[in-house]
Amino acid sequence: MDQKKILLIAGSQYGYNTSSYNYTKYLKEFYEVTYLGYDLAQPKIDTPGVNVIYISSGGSLFVRTFRFLRAILREINQNYDLIIFKYFKWNFIMRFMCRHTHAILDIRTGSVSSDRFRRNRDNALIRFNAFFFKNVSVISVALAELLRIPLTKRIIIPVGADVISDTDKSFEKLNLVYVGTLANRRIEDTITGFEKFYHEFAGKIEMHYTIVGDGPGGEKEMLKKMVTEKGLTHVINICGFIHHTKLHDLFDKSNAGVVYVPCTTYFDCQPSTKLFEYLLSGIPVIATQTTENKNVINDLNGVLIQDTPVAFYNGLKQLWRQKSQFHSPALRESVKSYTWENIIVNHLKPNLENVMNQ
Repeated sequence: MDQKKILLIAGSQYGYNTSSYNYTKYLKEFYEVTYLGYDLAQPKIDTPGVNVIYISSGGSLFVRTFRFLRAILREINQNYDLIIFKYFKWNFIMRFMCRHTHAILDIRTGSVSSDRFRRNRDNALIRFNAFFFKNVSVISVALAELLRIPLTKRIIIPVGADVISDTDKSFEKLNLVYVGTLANRRIEDTITGFEKFYHEFAGKIEMHYTIVGDGPGGEKEMLKKMVTEKGLTHVINICGFIHHTKLHDLFDKSNAGVVYVPCTTYFDCQPSTKLFEYLLSGIPVIATQTTENKNVINDLNGVLIQDTPVAFYNGLKQLWRQKSQFHSPALRESVKSYTWENIIVNHLKPNLENVMNQ
């Protein structure tokens, strides 16, 4: 029996969006999978069994968009059983182009802009695009309700994560790590809180803080300047972007993970992939008190804090006091249902089959 064919269309380059990468990585075991996305001049990621179609990102917005839509028109003639559209602004046009093919609009986030007007506008645009799809997948019930996705369309595909490190962590020293975007996250709060903790305990605790990530507004350079001015370059390292497939060594030596997102209504419904990556790697966390974080964090796997520098400092003290309660095997066991393989096989695949059988 021939395998069913699935096309995943995204605006990112293959391998640089975590959910898209894992969708294809695990779905290829069951379907013939093709990925269509932009070539953004980043190093190519190869996954045997996944056919990747790269579209040039050169030229003006109009030229890029026209080229992308033309590529979709060309590709949909290959008789796919299902098309998964990762959300971006022109999805409604693409849906008209493939209106006779089963399709899902996959939304992994609402707007997290700090500007209320922009946030409302962007969420309205998401709702507008979702209107043209019979099936819409979202990351959480809370996000679906924020975006007002009707129950009749709604498919919940939870956040997933990989086991990056399988070493059991010890606490002779504190090796703190943050991995994620630096945009609109106020990571400078954690540096200020860490500075206070360092000056108080430097003679008693050997410590280091590694920050991995970048942002479009010069955030990495701003944080580097901040660390230099505070004289903390020997204990805080701002790394820039590291692809998640190359985080193994860092996660092996880290024993505390930072999940720092502002406690706002627009972040409150956003589960964090890195939260689950830390825990699945046996790393306890210090996390801000969003509703989604509170659903996961307890005294046996981490510490919940407010989103201020002082709260981060106090959270580090609490984390260190509780270190004897953290055991890597138990941390992994507590979130084992959130592995990408489990999410894809037990959540995404059954829903894809339902859509294809409609």
